[in-house]
Amino acid sequence: MTNISSSSPQIKLNDKEKLLCNLIRKYVDYYNSTNTTVHSDNDETEDQLVARITGGWVRDKLLNKDSHDLDIALNKMSGELFASNLQQFYIKHHLAGLPPDALNNSTIAKIKKNPEKSKHLETATTTILGLDIDFVNLRNESYGDDSRIPVITCGTPREDAMRRDATLNALFYNITTEKIEDFTGKGLQDLKLGILRTPLPPLKTFLDDPLRILRLIRFSSTYRNFKLDEAIIKCLKENNDALNQALINKISKERIGIELSKIFSTVESTKIGLKLLCDNHLINSIFYHGLSPEVIQFNSTHTNLLKTLHEIYDGNKLSDNIMGNIVNETSNFQFFSNEQFFAENKSLTPTECNEILTLSVILSIFSEINIYPNPLKKPTFKINLSDWIIRENLKYSKKIYTTVEVLVSNIEIFEKTFEFLYNDNVSVPKRSDIGLELLKYKDYLPLAIKLNEILYKKGTKIGDYIESLDLMDVCQLKLLMNGKEIAKFINKKPGPWMKKINDQVLRWQLDNPKLGKDDLLVYLRDLPQSMFD
Repeated sequence: MTNISSSSPQIKLNDKEKLLCNLIRKYVDYYNSTNTTVHSDNDETEDQLVARITGGWVRDKLLNKDSHDLDIALNKMSGELFASNLQQFYIKHHLAGLPPDALNNSTIAKIKKNPEKSKHLETATTTILGLDIDFVNLRNESYGDDSRIPVITCGTPREDAMRRDATLNALFYNITTEKIEDFTGKGLQDLKLGILRTPLPPLKTFLDDPLRILRLIRFSSTYRNFKLDEAIIKCLKENNDALNQALINKISKERIGIELSKIFSTVESTKIGLKLLCDNHLINSIFYHGLSPEVIQFNSTHTNLLKTLHEIYDGNKLSDNIMGNIVNETSNFQFFSNEQFFAENKSLTPTECNEILTLSVILSIFSEINIYPNPLKKPTFKINLSDWIIRENLKYSKKIYTTVEVLVSNIEIFEKTFEFLYNDNVSVPKRSDIGLELLKYKDYLPLAIKLNEILYKKGTKIGDYIESLDLMDVCQLKLLMNGKEIAKFINKKPGPWMKKINDQVLRWQLDNPKLGKDDLLVYLRDLPQSMFD
């Protein structure tokens, strides 16, 4: 339960919001006083122009959270026209308290009607007083069977509220009356009780737009006081096959990736969100392999791919892996927090590192599954299935999917490299053997160590050993002599032979970390001539 007042809750505006709402209120009053009112026979259709702040901003303000993104919905005017008129009104009627250039330099970007991309009807987006604002029409939506992209028409306030994903996201703030409007009749109560409920029956809501399932799970995981309504849980259980197919067929995969990124923002939200996905048997469709029948058939002639996919997806191995290594794990699954690593590594943010770690744990089930991605081309190379899922399906950025692929595809090799720490029958490898294996991780070695700790639950022994060898920064190692210097030293023209020598020099340096350039010259002088051929 939240701290929302049960009777007539009020929104407390900050100074910028007060100025913005005052400007909009003045313009709406001006418009209504200078334009002829056209009366409608529809009881739900308003005769005069009304501007409302909708959705997440209202919810967050009632929860005493800051929100800088505002959707302002209009009943009788396109967003583009309203924004343009508002700007002209401000220029002619400067209002007290507003900076002289509050709107003068605001760029109004118009997004035209585009059903294929499900954009708002002539949405205008701009920034006023540092607030990001979308001016939109009140909407009504209708959906086809094969797409989550709706046919959008102008709607009434109630129609707009009923098409939203949750009642607590369907609350409006009427800028003129300064009152909260709850057209579903349940939004304020659900916000107070911490209930995530769909305005329409859950099955219709989810089949129209399956992304709403993920959005509600994300809300439940990030707003931890909010629970899914029992009707939603029942709907997910009774219609599981249909909803999973809808998730696979109707949602663009990058939208799934965006929602996952928000779920993975903290350890707590990650565990809650993944548990909800597993408990409601949705995890397989979220991390669906997405391979075409042709690709599966082609790979099945070379490997046991079809059988392996069946075992993972139909055998609940993906869900079991997540529950065992993340959801129910109390100590090993912790977010990466190496401050020195973050200070030295500028290419990944802490948020990205922890998302990579989470995705790597989830996709570790695919660590030994490599596929030929294109049956139309000669099968000359394979990629790890985790790379395919995160790159082609979830559409993560290159720096995310390339790092995940390296981590996941080398899980077993990494563990085997350090098997000697746990098995007395395995000989201790040379420092160079370990160092060369670690080089493949580049700057992300600490992530590989953390991933191993989570999956194998053997504590920090491997990381401690790497530290003892002073190999944590092995990717920063530079050769004491470059190829040209070596060629000059042995009086030989540069050529293909240099790679072999450079590899030897690297191995020598790894095995002799305290020796210098003079020692290297002695080593090179003593090498057999065949090494330079």
